[in-house]
Amino acid sequence: MKSSELEKAAKGEIGWTDVAIVASNAYPNVTMDVFPERARNLKPAMTYAQPGYGEFSATNRLSDALAFMVEKLNGALPDFFCKDETAGYPSNLWIEGEGFMSEWEREMRSKMVPANATDAVFSGDEHNGRSVSQMYARTRCKVDEASFRAFAKAQDYPLASNAMDNADLDARAENPHPDMMGIVIPSGSPKPENYLSYCCIHRNNGGTVLVYDKDRQILYGWYMHH
Repeated sequence: MKSSELEKAAKGEIGWTDVAIVASNAYPNVTMDVFPERARNLKPAMTYAQPGYGEFSATNRLSDALAFMVEKLNGALPDFFCKDETAGYPSNLWIEGEGFMSEWEREMRSKMVPANATDAVFSGDEHNGRSVSQMYARTRCKVDEASFRAFAKAQDYPLASNAMDNADLDARAENPHPDMMGIVIPSGSPKPENYLSYCCIHRNNGGTVLVYDKDRQILYGWYMHH
């Protein structure tokens, strides 16, 4: 929470805050087998949802149950629990930590990060609120060139050398070489001079971009869905 927002709250006004549950030491294979069956039933007391909704077994990841709880909290939080007054989505509560990825985040990570990469950092965000549906992901990892090329081939990603060639044929005529380097490479990181890229930018400016720095053997990734 910014000091200016605390000042608002002190005056009795609405202060905007950014709320997150952070689990930095979360492992994706932790299951719920230590919880009794009645503790695994997170289904609301009154619901018309399909059978099994909110009910988890001992083999479910604990992260899946916690993500379900956060989803329910998001539905109950007042609209002023936003990042700030300019936020484009109503509530802003989520779980962070690699073991707490949603199914969509795990799928995106597999499409952006080679399985044998090291020092991988992946962050994803999925908001399906009352007014906005938006998903984005970023990644950075270390991987050798041969492994990256094999990964790109397996994913059917056409690679360009020292250029951004738009792989979306429908959008290519109007945007053949999207200028994405400043978005994909984090601020403060050197822009690669010798690189491979996969670039697929749609007409709404969403899409996927991977940039592989051949000299430093670092892979950067960016994804946006509108």
